[in-house]
Amino acid sequence: MMDSVSKQVSQHGPLQWLNYFEDTAVFYMASEGKIVFAGFEAAQKFIEDTLVHQLSAISLQWKDVHIDSLNEKTAAVDTYYHEDLKLSNDSAFHENGYCTAIVHLTSAGWKFRSLHWSVSK
Repeated sequence: MMDSVSKQVSQHGPLQWLNYFEDTAVFYMASEGKIVFAGFEAAQKFIEDTLVHQLSAISLQWKDVHIDSLNEKTAAVDTYYHEDLKLSNDSAFHENGYCTAIVHLTSAGWKFRSLHWSVSK
């Protein structure tokens, strides 16, 4: 799953994230200890209305991915990440950090149920 996420987001842009977020109210994403999206609909609205207009390219790589099975349909994931982000105004920046997640096997495949991103300073 993690390889597919980085490949699809890097090749096709931020809209691809929605294919990997669990489409439920249970889904949430936090960053730096704060809730960013409290549900799939909040993530969808931000990505479709804002993020796709802010970013012209993303390159996402994972490093040292650890996956711990919690049961047959749920797993915990933790990994380092590196992103190269190109903004619509052609400026660019790079970000390194750590990501933890709970993934859930749905009828549509593995999806993120929760995500937490921490940026390395």
